[in-house]
Amino acid sequence: CQSAAVSQLSKGRPTSDILKGVCEALVGNYLAVLAKGKKLVPPIVFQGAVAQNQAIVKCFEDALGYQVLVPPDCAYMGAIGIAVLIKENMNGRATKFRGDAILESNHRTEIAHCQDCENNCELLKLYCDGQLLSVSGSRCEKHNR
Repeated sequence: CQSAAVSQLSKGRPTSDILKGVCEALVGNYLAVLAKGKKLVPPIVFQGAVAQNQAIVKCFEDALGYQVLVPPDCAYMGAIGIAVLIKENMNGRATKFRGDAILESNHRTEIAHCQDCENNCELLKLYCDGQLLSVSGSRCEKHNR
C-alpha cells in the first residue's frame, strides 16, 4: 500500500485522492478479511480509536450503504466493555486493583542497557513508589517481567 501511494504521488496524483484510496483499501480489507461471511446490518456502530477518522467512517458508509454510528467515547469502548464484564464476573470478590490510587503514587521510568548477550538490549524499567514493576525491551526475554 505504501509503495502504491508513493508511486501515485510521484505521478502527480493529488494527496487527497491517494489518502481516499488508502482509506478505501483499509475498509475493503476489513470487510474482506475480518467481516468475511458475516452479514452486517444496521445499526452499525464503529468503535475503537480508528472510528475517530471521519474519512474511514465515510468509506465504511459508502461501502456498506448504511449510516455508521460513532459514539463520542469510541476510543474507550473496548476498555469500558471489558471493565463492565470483569465487574459482572467478580461476584463481589475482593480485587487488588488500585484504581485512581495509582495516580497518586510516584512513578518513574529508567532506561538501562544489558550487555549479557549479543542482543545488547535497551531495557525500559517502570518503578512505582521505588518498587520495580516491569521491565520491557529484552529481546532474549531474560529481563522481561
